[in-house]
Amino acid sequence: MRRRTFISVMLASAAAPATAAAQITLGGDGLGGPTPPHISPENELERTLIDATYFDPSQRQAFPHVLLRSEVAIAMVSDAPDSEPMIVTTSAGQHCVAMFTSPARLSSVLGPAVQQLVLTGRQALQRYHDKSIALNEGLAPYIVLEADDITRYLAMTD
Repeated sequence: MRRRTFISVMLASAAAPATAAAQITLGGDGLGGPTPPHISPENELERTLIDATYFDPSQRQAFPHVLLRSEVAIAMVSDAPDSEPMIVTTSAGQHCVAMFTSPARLSSVLGPAVQQLVLTGRQALQRYHDKSIALNEGLAPYIVLEADDITRYLAMTD
């Protein structure tokens, strides 16, 4: 079973222009590209993510619980009620739903014009359970959740 991977360094700080209606590419080539901005925590989810990544590995057990109950922002292709989520391509080449720890984080990476859907982490994972999700792609730290991670998280109680 895959384990969730905490990634402390991402290789770009800004989104590239849209490559398709619902997909953008973030990141660099992994060969010394620009380092993304490190976030200063502004909410419990960000504090837990930073602690688990840099300071206290025991916080990795708390992270899923905090994510499930926290508010997150999903980048959407449009403001239509049936809009699809924006898909980002990570520096590792993964195609993921773009999810952020707050609406402000989403705007800082993708721009203020990008449509947002704000949900609890549980609601977001339920909605996109069959896709990979990049949390805070374009910032440091970020995390990619694969479908098996999402299934495991959703099986947890808050």
